[in-house]
Amino acid sequence: MPAYFTIFDVETNGLHPGRFSVLSFSALQIQTWRFQRPQAFQGPPRVRPLLRSQEPYNYHAIKVNGLTQKRSPQKRGRTGGDYPLHFAQDRRCLSFASKWSLPSAHNTPFDTKFLKQAHGYEFPATFCTMRTFTSYCAIPHHHFGIKWPKLEEAVQIICGRNDF
Repeated sequence: MPAYFTIFDVETNGLHPGRFSVLSFSALQIQTWRFQRPQAFQGPPRVRPLLRSQEPYNYHAIKVNGLTQKRSPQKRGRTGGDYPLHFAQDRRCLSFASKWSLPSAHNTPFDTKFLKQAHGYEFPATFCTMRTFTSYCAIPHHHFGIKWPKLEEAVQIICGRNDF
């Protein structure tokens, strides 16, 4: 019997949804089947193009996500299609997100705050890989015992690979 879940990611111009814009929204809807062997995956990607900031670009956020003021329009132009300039104007995003059965992200509480701010939408349940794998990864933090793993760190520890 197939099961469905969605992996999504939001890149922003800052940490607070009321003050900062979403610069990129991407999602991949996955259909899985469980057989006698490991799971099989199938899913066409559904990726949103880069969006424009409504406020000046935030140096600290750009340092993390690399979506500079110059790079975003260049990448946006290559995506083709007719898309809104800003996340709050993109009603297709809300329609798409409301169909997800299990939304999953690396920092789900952070990413979902921006969807709620822009579209007033909250998921009934989510799966956060960052919080779920914190104990498993057990990466030491000099002040707090163990730290939340970055996605790359979690993949390295769980899968033993650096090539994702």
